[in-house]
Amino acid sequence: MPKPLYTTTRNLHLYAGLFLSPFVLLFAVSVFFLVHAPRTAANPTVETRSAAGLPVSPAL
Repeated sequence: MPKPLYTTTRNLHLYAGLFLSPFVLLFAVSVFFLVHAPRTAANPTVETRSAAGLPVSPAL
């Protein structure tokens, strides 16, 4: 690989990684907080809802 192409590719990879890494870290932190949301003492149970007796088309 010619030296100028190698240098350009290396710098492009470096700066692209430096630019994108804060977004990747922000995504990782937000996923952590969404998945591991704290359960509050005021509402310890999870409310489930269901639907029954709904008309369904026979062609479905």
